[in-house]
Amino acid sequence: MKRKVVGPDGREWIVRLVWWPRPSEGSRQSERFRTGRSRSNRNAGPIGGALFDLVHVVVWPLIFLLKIVFRRPWLIEAFIPDGAAMDGMAWKVRGLRAGRAAVEEVATALGAGARKPAPGGATEARFVPKYRNSAGYV
Repeated sequence: MKRKVVGPDGREWIVRLVWWPRPSEGSRQSERFRTGRSRSNRNAGPIGGALFDLVHVVVWPLIFLLKIVFRRPWLIEAFIPDGAAMDGMAWKVRGLRAGRAAVEEVATALGAGARKPAPGGATEARFVPKYRNSAGYV
């Protein structure tokens, strides 16, 4: 679930429920391996990429199911994407329904001009930008 909202100051915010855990440096390396950037260097090859995809297809539904069954916290994040930096906030909330409600609550608060929205039932978490490049976060 993802919502785009424009605050009174004209900045566009993206508020979303994160379905997959935030990528670590190791998973970024795996993404390079899977997408074929390394294939040109003959490091991965087509079998390595297919194997990674197969594991990903099997593991993702399992993690999703375990998250629902064991009521693991969902990550909610709100950020302003721009070319040089990515400012944002994050919260953790238990339950998928509560996560969706928190996305709506944060989007409404940011649209109304709140600087630090606090969705009900959520705890504050550290915001980690998704991707980093030489120009900053994108």
